[in-house]
Amino acid sequence: MSVFVVSTPAFSQPTCDDAAVLQQVVATYFGLSEYRGMTDAKIRERIIAAPEMQHWKDLAKENQVGEAIADWVINIDVEATISAQHLVRNTTAIPISYEPNSKLYKCQATLEFHNEKLISYLTLATLNSWLQLQNGIRDLDMGVSMNEMGKWQAVEHSLSPRLRQIAERIASCVRKRVTFTVQPSKSDFTIALDSMPAYDQDCVMRSSTLR
Repeated sequence: MSVFVVSTPAFSQPTCDDAAVLQQVVATYFGLSEYRGMTDAKIRERIIAAPEMQHWKDLAKENQVGEAIADWVINIDVEATISAQHLVRNTTAIPISYEPNSKLYKCQATLEFHNEKLISYLTLATLNSWLQLQNGIRDLDMGVSMNEMGKWQAVEHSLSPRLRQIAERIASCVRKRVTFTVQPSKSDFTIALDSMPAYDQDCVMRSSTLR
């Protein structure tokens, strides 16, 4: 279960459909809380400075192909993260239950996605899956060792559309209903999301083969 505590005097008694609650539900659901309120430039800086980007920064120092591959990976990450700030077009929530003694609301949110921004976000998820599960990092490292820009460009022109195609296919796998609780107090509120993954895993397995 994901838990997030917000300190804000303006929302001493929030309910399911309060704007601050819904914003935090979306940010927590997609793992984007650390980027809230940042400009696009700040988001790029944060991503590039992240420890998981060190491999690509090192690769960029190797040669021209390494730099091109690193730029490709980082740009997908940055574009997806920026798009993800706005991937939910609208959110509504209704109470399922309420405990008067603890003032604990259990709620269900329904998410309406901005399709193009969702696909950009899922393109990054697809890339990460390929890098981690299908020897993608090894393949890209081999491209750097060959140092032939023409071959990399051919691979990139083939791979980018395939990543997007998979993202388009798995868009329907993203859960549009999220159950969460919100517990208010005088100075903060705590949000806890259900433990179900953001994606229908069976649907993803059927849709996400990179071919």
